[in-house]
Amino acid sequence: MSQNYHIPKPCSENWLTMTTVEKGKFCELCNKKVHDLTTLNKVEIKNLLKSEEKVCGRIRKTYPNSKVNIKKYGIVFTIASVLGFTNLNAKSNLPLIQIETTIPYQNHTIQNDTIILKGTVKEEKMPLPGVSVKLKGTNLETNTDFEGHFSLTIPKNEIPQELILIFSYIGMETKEVEIKKNNEKIEVELTSDNMLLGEVVIVKKSFWRRIFGQ
Repeated sequence: MSQNYHIPKPCSENWLTMTTVEKGKFCELCNKKVHDLTTLNKVEIKNLLKSEEKVCGRIRKTYPNSKVNIKKYGIVFTIASVLGFTNLNAKSNLPLIQIETTIPYQNHTIQNDTIILKGTVKEEKMPLPGVSVKLKGTNLETNTDFEGHFSLTIPKNEIPQELILIFSYIGMETKEVEIKKNNEKIEVELTSDNMLLGEVVIVKKSFWRRIFGQ
């Protein structure tokens, strides 16, 4: 049967402050593992639900595979829908692109044949690892490290007329930042496209909702 996720009572726990464990985080308050479901498809989520009676997890509100065929293995599980750690190479269709105030690059390393841009990406003043940092109009790309730092080397023959970096991360708004001359360092703050954390109830669609696709 076709069923959807519903979070009736979101809580305020912060994914970023939880202890990192394999394929997720550990919530000290609930004393349980919170699975990172952002990179799973609906079949993988279904298999996880079959293997565990109740599942704590992290997922975006706009998660594309939030519709799962569920039969006899339960209708309630817990999902943390907050921004957080993902695969370094994970890609997604992020909903919004913002143009930031221009940032000069005075103190970045300029060598004979390359320019090296360095900076930090944060979310709510906390380092954000795994953020994709790409030079717009090129294939040059890197990722932030565990402390949110990045370093992008740009050959001079590939430097575009407008130097724009694209910062993207699952569960966050994509942000474009134009880099100008005579600045110190790049500091970027990303914001979540949703922040929901709490118990998720799987609600079966009514007959008429299924008929009209609502």
